[in-house]
Amino acid sequence: MRIFSGPVRALAVLFMLSLTMACAQVTEKTSTAHAEESALIEGFGPFRAIPDADFKTPANKSLKALFSIGKTPEDKEKLNPSIQSMARFFNMNVDAGVPPENIKLALVVHGRAASNLLKNKAHNARYLVDNPNAKLLQALHKRGARIILCGQTMAFGGYQRNELLPFVQVALSAMNAVVLLQDEGYRLINW
Repeated sequence: MRIFSGPVRALAVLFMLSLTMACAQVTEKTSTAHAEESALIEGFGPFRAIPDADFKTPANKSLKALFSIGKTPEDKEKLNPSIQSMARFFNMNVDAGVPPENIKLALVVHGRAASNLLKNKAHNARYLVDNPNAKLLQALHKRGARIILCGQTMAFGGYQRNELLPFVQVALSAMNAVVLLQDEGYRLINW
């Protein structure tokens, strides 16, 4: 039994083709939007878009941000909010139109915050819990962030290189790292 015949059938076929093409375009737009979203550091650095900002961030601007931290939460199961700020800085600027490759991040760690740079095994040995910052630091490192530990903190704190996350660099001191990174054009954001 035929439902449509003649001109009605031709119209039904055209309608189905148009519907199929529209669905393909929606899928393409969704895939493109998902690809753009994937530029963000997913799961970290929450922010709110400010579409009507009067003080604009030019999309073609190179942003080199240096975060220097020495504090960490007492609760060793909590993320360090200062490290979250790095992800927020990255995410909100990508969302505002700055290409990810134009955002350069560096983190200089000293003092009590050194525990944030430990591998899970070393963190567990000291605090009986995995390092809550490890995944965030890995995500930042994947986006090109430089993670640097103060050598003085490492020495006086009794940390060993093999306890550190594999991408952590050790400097003579945090002070030296901050000065040298500023010479490279990084701007200090000291939270």
